[in-house]
This record gives sequence, C-alpha cells and structure tokens, in this order.
Amino acid sequence: MTETQQPAGTLGEEGKRLSRLQRLAAKVGGGVVVLGAGAALLAYFFPRTPPPPPADHTGWVLMQPGLDVRQSANLDGNIVGSLQYGTKVYIVCTKKGTPVTGPASGAKTLTTAIWDYVRIEPSARPVGFVPDAWINTGTTTPQAAAC
Repeated sequence: MTETQQPAGTLGEEGKRLSRLQRLAAKVGGGVVVLGAGAALLAYFFPRTPPPPPADHTGWVLMQPGLDVRQSANLDGNIVGSLQYGTKVYIVCTKKGTPVTGPASGAKTLTTAIWDYVRIEPSARPVGFVPDAWINTGTTTPQAAAC
C-alpha cells in the first residue's frame, strides 16, 4: 500500500468531509445534491432567490401637489390613495375610462381616456388607477397591455 492509498474500510479526509455534509443535509431537510463541498455550503448559506417579477413600464406623476389613485378607471371611482408629484409608478396594465386632460410637451395639453393600473414598487401589489394624462411615460401611446 502506498502513502496515498487508504486502508480498506476507512474514509480518508475527503470522505469525512462528504459524510459531514451529508449529515448537515439530513438535518436541514435532505434532498441536497452535493456537487462539491464548496457548492453545498454556498447553497446552504446563500439560498437561491426567485427572480424579480417582470419589469412593468414606468412613468412619473405630473400633477402637483399630487394625483388621486382610484379604485376604477373613472373620475367617479372611489379614491383609494394619492401619489405625490414626481412619484415613480410602475404601470401594470391600462384600461379605457373617463377622458382626462393633462399636460403635454410645450404649452399643449393632452386628453386621453387611458387609465394606468399602477404599483409604486416593482414587487408591490397595485394601488389602483390613475389617469395616463397625468403620468409622464415619454409617449402618448399606452405603455402596457389592456387590463
């Protein structure tokens, strides 16, 4: 037997490390595929996080001091909140509703019946509808699919 060979029935250092990782895997629920000591430890201490939700289209509130958020896409809808001027919004989808007039580039105005269903954080639940005329999206066309 040479120096690098292990006597029959002994684990050696690599076998001992693997055995410890297997015991650790059993303690944390088993089912861990060990690709190597480093990969197993990384997977244990840094679990994979799910990918973020798909990016919504974005815009910014143009109305000062703020813009009412409504439960439905019309001016008669219940007000469920308000967004301050300059707030970044994430447009989930769009819906036709009451026409609203808002600012356009230069001294012009824009009247549109498009309302945006928005959220204020990429992964948050939507807060409600705001008139697209008061959201600066960089274009006058709807920036998301219909609700």
